[in-house]
Amino acid sequence: MRLLFISILPVVLLLLYIYFKDVEKEPRGMLLLIFIMGCLSTIPIAIVEIILGIYFPTDGLPSLLGTLVAVFMTIAIVEEFGKWFITYVICFRNKEFNHVYDGIVYAVFASLGFAVIENLLYVVTSGFGTGVVRALLSVPSHAVDAVYMGYLLSMSKKHLMQNKHEKSFIFLLLSIFIPGITHAIYDALIFQFLSIEDWYLLIMFLVFVIITYIIAIILIKKASKEKTNFDGTPIGVIKKFCPNCGTQFINGKCDKCGFKGN
Repeated sequence: MRLLFISILPVVLLLLYIYFKDVEKEPRGMLLLIFIMGCLSTIPIAIVEIILGIYFPTDGLPSLLGTLVAVFMTIAIVEEFGKWFITYVICFRNKEFNHVYDGIVYAVFASLGFAVIENLLYVVTSGFGTGVVRALLSVPSHAVDAVYMGYLLSMSKKHLMQNKHEKSFIFLLLSIFIPGITHAIYDALIFQFLSIEDWYLLIMFLVFVIITYIIAIILIKKASKEKTNFDGTPIGVIKKFCPNCGTQFINGKCDKCGFKGN
């Protein structure tokens, strides 16, 4: 029971933190779907990682750069693309995705769906001590990468709604590769430390973790305090559709046909 507890607790706490920072809560059914799909994504991701691991082994490499490249190719970009794909397919075109913080919520739910299954597997096979370490480092790291992914996805959608397609596409690519790079650096520093046990690598790892956590917290605070949606309307305003012409309006009167709502 305690193994199950230590595996799930950090995921639950992080999900609650992200969820309650959202001023306009996202539909729970949608969030549940994203989370479940994140859980299920562990199967195809694991298969791809095993296959790629044959061609790009990550153990025993002599240099940090070599480990970084191998980890990026076989683990980091595979896992982050899986989370990104779920978030993009389910959420990107959805009308509920209308605020910069929404992207963070969606990406974190997808990422922690993956993380909870991964965490369970590690803790069951390696014990309670591993669960404590992963609760403090690995699970939050998944959430941090998701914050970067979600924020960049939000920037992509915001520019798309402003018909800035080139900028939207750039942010879309960054929403895959930035989390992939931070994930790869995190794993590479650990793998290289376990391989050669140079303590400077551990110091580099801890400094990297602290910096990435701080940046993620800054992005969360910035996004959650944004007062307007992508279309410029204030958050918390109930939008209506004109029964005469179908145009969306906010201030009680349709600007297109003049219909006055309640």
